[in-house]
Amino acid sequence: MDSSFTPPRRVRIGDAAAFAGTTPRAIRHYHEIGLLPEPERGGDDRRRHGYEDMIRLLWIRRTAGAGIALDDIRDAFSTGAGVAGVLERLEESLAEQEAELRRQRTAVQRVRAEGSRMGLLSDFVTARLKDLPEGSLRQADLDDLLITERIFGPLGAAVQATRFVVLATHPALRQE
Repeated sequence: MDSSFTPPRRVRIGDAAAFAGTTPRAIRHYHEIGLLPEPERGGDDRRRHGYEDMIRLLWIRRTAGAGIALDDIRDAFSTGAGVAGVLERLEESLAEQEAELRRQRTAVQRVRAEGSRMGLLSDFVTARLKDLPEGSLRQADLDDLLITERIFGPLGAAVQATRFVVLATHPALRQE
């Protein structure tokens, strides 16, 4: 590395904001919440951001863009521990969100594949019903299972589903 490197001159807030891809208002907010130290003022009494301010501002923008809360970024800077712990917590949170999105997507795919209210029931309950002949369950039966699953959980609905299986496989019982 060239030892003659000299950091750039001090710049006004508007130039710092443009460089970092943010706004002067955001930079002022960073000053207010203690995320970015208040810079020196030039001879014209305007804030002048130096090289270290610009580096920190870029860190703030990049980590905030990754989803880290400003309070967490400030804590990482103030404790000196860096962002490793904050990044670890963020990664755990993102993994949880990703798992929830996968669960939701699977549920949507099930409803689309089933094409009926059967897709709204859990896998545990639909596994009990999979060997039934087509059309042997009434819409009201599926509605009952949906309500039962909500109240008593998948196990309670599976017990109810077993009742419907018995009724479907013994038509005389259903008539009664």
